[in-house]
Amino acid sequence: MRQVVEALIALSPSPNGFTASDVAARVRALSKQSPSQYGPRHAAYDLKNSAANRSFAASAHTRRYEPLPTGLRAMTALLVLRNKAIKPLLAAAQPLRPPRGAHNPNRSTPTTMPSELQCKASSMNSGLLLDDPQSFCRASPRSA
Repeated sequence: MRQVVEALIALSPSPNGFTASDVAARVRALSKQSPSQYGPRHAAYDLKNSAANRSFAASAHTRRYEPLPTGLRAMTALLVLRNKAIKPLLAAAQPLRPPRGAHNPNRSTPTTMPSELQCKASSMNSGLLLDDPQSFCRASPRSA
């Protein structure tokens, strides 16, 4: 839809209005799509949607569309806000480099697994009744 809005704004100064084929050609030029991906029928559908939003009106007894001043102002404001305000703010909010992943993505390695098992076993066999369950472990599993 952004490319459709850009195409509609670009075609709006046409003295006799524009057709769906004109919009389709402009959108294809902006988005580098093939005629099978975005054709005049798709453009006509998008134009009917924008006409329903009071952006453009169909000329009487022709297949041409003419821009309405209020719709043109709204679309231009939307495009300026997106390109000059929202897009730079989103770019500034993202980190410059993607964060590094964990050095060890696995939760347990073979060297830490025996200590986990010993911690669980010692916390179950401790015989203490505590409100907050805690696990008590020795410093290394081999010193037991």
